Amino acid sequence: MNIFMSPNPMSDQIKMLSKELSRNGNKVYHYKDPDIDRLSKFERKKMKCDIFHFHLGQTFSGHRREFTYVSKENRIRLMHHWGYEIRSKKIAERHNPYLQLLDQFHNEAEIEYLLKASRYIPACIVPNFEMVPYVSGAYQRIYILPLAVRCKHLTPPAGSDQQQVPLIVHVPNPFYDEYLYIEENLNKLSENGHRFNYVRAVNKTPDEIATVISQSDIVIDQIMCGFYSHIAVEAMNRSKAVISYIREDLRFRLDPLLPIISANPATLYDKLSRLLKDPILRRRCGEQGKTYVDQHHSLQLVARQLQWIYKNEKKYIQKQDERKYVFDCKGTKVEIYEVDSKTGYVDFHMAKSKNLPV
Repeated sequence: MNIFMSPNPMSDQIKMLSKELSRNGNKVYHYKDPDIDRLSKFERKKMKCDIFHFHLGQTFSGHRREFTYVSKENRIRLMHHWGYEIRSKKIAERHNPYLQLLDQFHNEAEIEYLLKASRYIPACIVPNFEMVPYVSGAYQRIYILPLAVRCKHLTPPAGSDQQQVPLIVHVPNPFYDEYLYIEENLNKLSENGHRFNYVRAVNKTPDEIATVISQSDIVIDQIMCGFYSHIAVEAMNRSKAVISYIREDLRFRLDPLLPIISANPATLYDKLSRLLKDPILRRRCGEQGKTYVDQHHSLQLVARQLQWIYKNEKKYIQKQDERKYVFDCKGTKVEIYEVDSKTGYVDFHMAKSKNLPV
């Protein structure tokens, strides 16, 4: 397959996947942002490409002529949404009260403009089920592709000694001020006699963040969005105990072996207190997290899932099917759900499952 990959904010994710797709025999044209010559590059490569993978509701050049081209030519085309750019306050209010506390959303007109890409592009990719309600009213097909990580086969860290002072690390989400709620709870824990060190990792390169995570005992991921982020994946890959808020209505969609400890601002104190008191629990969560990442987030697996998405989308553009679907890539299986075209609600009672091709 020849794949044209547009610039995107999750450049490490797409850079990894592009290289892995290339190793699997595909030709990937991946251009970094900014690039003033992007449109001419698109014009030169468009005839060679079978697949056009866009990001964030945007085109390569900032103009929408590329959308018109790929639609008119009926090429395989997908829009990859990453979360913050389409997280609507109106929809968030129905699903997650904690996001309302942050009240940091794009305005509805901006989100509507980005989702207009669905006029030209029938399918999108999102990183988790939390994002499905934000796109289900726009796209015909939604693919859930997990975040990828290079699974490092590291020696598990030595168990924490009872006398050791645990290190807690939080890497703030640049779009949400969750750290205010986290540090309020940390202050209370300290006042009540808990001993720990704390690092808020800001203004650091990805390599520096990885180093800080490697030195930690507990990593606090996002506690208000409703799902875990790439920071949690990186931390589990390094066998660290992770706290992140996972909405109860989404938890059942996940492998029950996921060891992330779910906590929101109301429960963070108790969940952290338990981890701080119990080094054996921290070690167990870390070991289970490494296993989970190997089974669900490895780069090789996610690249296979993405190749399957491309091939599956090719089948759909060759036939007329007005039904809406969600395809949830979970390990070596894909679970398929139909979406009500009027309400945008996913029908969980009619799930189908198929094995991911080798």
